[in-house]
Amino acid sequence: MGMRKIACWMAALALLCLAGAALSEESELVRIKQQETVLTVGDSENLTLTYDRSVKKGGAVTVWTSGDEAVAVVSDRGSVRGVAPGKTDVSCEITLKNGTVLHAGTVVEVVQPVETLTLTPEKELTVGFGTQTQLTAAAAPEDASNPGVVWGTSDESVAVVDENGVLHALKAGRTRVKAEAADGYGASAALEVTVTSVYAETEEVVLDNQEEKSVRVYFEGRTPQEENGENWDFEADYQVIQEGNGFTWTVETEGNTAAFTLKPREADAENQLIIRDRRNGQFQANVRIEVTEDAICDAQKLPVESARLVSGAGSLTYQFEITNHSGQEIGEIGFLVDYRDQFGDPYYLFSNSDGTIQNYSYTARVKIKPGDTVPLTGRTDGFRSDDLIEEVRLAINYYRYIDSGEKVYIPDSQLFWFSTKSGELPRPEHPVKYIQPDEDTTDLADQISYNLRATTCDLYSYVVKRFSRSRHAGKYVAAVGDDGWAQRWGLMPKDVIYGADDMLWTDDPFFLNRAFAKICGGETATLKVVRNGREIEIPISESYDDPAEETENDSEGS
Repeated sequence: MGMRKIACWMAALALLCLAGAALSEESELVRIKQQETVLTVGDSENLTLTYDRSVKKGGAVTVWTSGDEAVAVVSDRGSVRGVAPGKTDVSCEITLKNGTVLHAGTVVEVVQPVETLTLTPEKELTVGFGTQTQLTAAAAPEDASNPGVVWGTSDESVAVVDENGVLHALKAGRTRVKAEAADGYGASAALEVTVTSVYAETEEVVLDNQEEKSVRVYFEGRTPQEENGENWDFEADYQVIQEGNGFTWTVETEGNTAAFTLKPREADAENQLIIRDRRNGQFQANVRIEVTEDAICDAQKLPVESARLVSGAGSLTYQFEITNHSGQEIGEIGFLVDYRDQFGDPYYLFSNSDGTIQNYSYTARVKIKPGDTVPLTGRTDGFRSDDLIEEVRLAINYYRYIDSGEKVYIPDSQLFWFSTKSGELPRPEHPVKYIQPDEDTTDLADQISYNLRATTCDLYSYVVKRFSRSRHAGKYVAAVGDDGWAQRWGLMPKDVIYGADDMLWTDDPFFLNRAFAKICGGETATLKVVRNGREIEIPISESYDDPAEETENDSEGS
């Protein structure tokens, strides 16, 4: 072999060795300039090859490959595009013109940035000083690679937010809370925060079952009540405003806490207790208070446990016991006792202030504490002989007193009947609401008497039976004056008014008051009248344009 051929073989062997070195140590001859590439989903970047000076790249052919095309894809020219969050290897195979094959690779990471942050609360928040409130920042989309949040406030003397999103309110004032996405791509959200100087532990209270409830109100003390400043002068810094009449309140303060004791007064859904900062009226605590019907003591919780009736010549004695099964002390009991004779006429008797029952006295201030049983007795010296008394009815009205000294009526008092023959006390399945004069009809009494311009008196059954052709007990019209309601309606002397609409005198002795109250309110009513032994109806109203017309009814069976 000649020297020239040996030289050629040596050169070829050198090229083969060079190629082998390139395959095993490709990074020294060619590499991808971006050794680590970070892309966001949907974004692209052109990868660049860099060659060693010893490599002749002219005419080289490149083939790009992505290890996971679900994460990133790469074009024939090395443009890589992010598809979904994750990491993948991207490689390039380079075939030189002389047939040498080289390789280069890089790592591509695809991230999903936070696009929006939504705060909860979203725009505004009012909190009390010294409180801690959890804030949340929801990052979107849900597959964001780094959903973390960096918190901050514009005035850290008013409030700060820790790394967990907990807002620490330090003092009264206003500040702006800002949340920024931790991935650094710029998403952010803001929240206006007001730290109030006064707040209540609850914003809504329901008073029922006669129970008192306490509500604590915390206030930022300014005016010290003592030199050491441990207690603060609540009244000097804050104004208490009550809206609605359904409750009463008292307050005691300790440190920077005002404890309000709320007591029900009457059923009312629209009540508010407002505690307003005297220095800054925009800072206030509002407590809505609903007083339900249950707050008014249920008469069924105050049953008559026992009763005894003893009748004698010209007198009637009865004894009964009342037990308080409610949770509220009863401050006053109003009794209305009547008895009916064999004709069905009622005679009304009222209680004395000492609890005994005589004629024509109204209430008894008998305190009955929860769980107590109180015995009450009464004696009626009747003007009728006892043989005419068939039964006695007892109606009990209960009251309680509030702090102002005003008494509150407890509705649906019970109605019981005693039998003079059996001495038993029938208990109705459903307590009857006793019919009594209400404020409207009582207040109208003088006006009615003036407008009626007639003289009337109660006509009891035994009087009717002996002296009248009425056959009905009711109001006897003794005389009719000029230019009054009685004359304009067409009432005449000797008429007996025994009812109005569906009300009868034997069931409701105040039926006229109620009928007149209706017409004073713009309504109409119809009087039931007996005239010369005939039953007629007389429509009445406050208008006198048309004379009242009589409608004759069939009197058979009356």
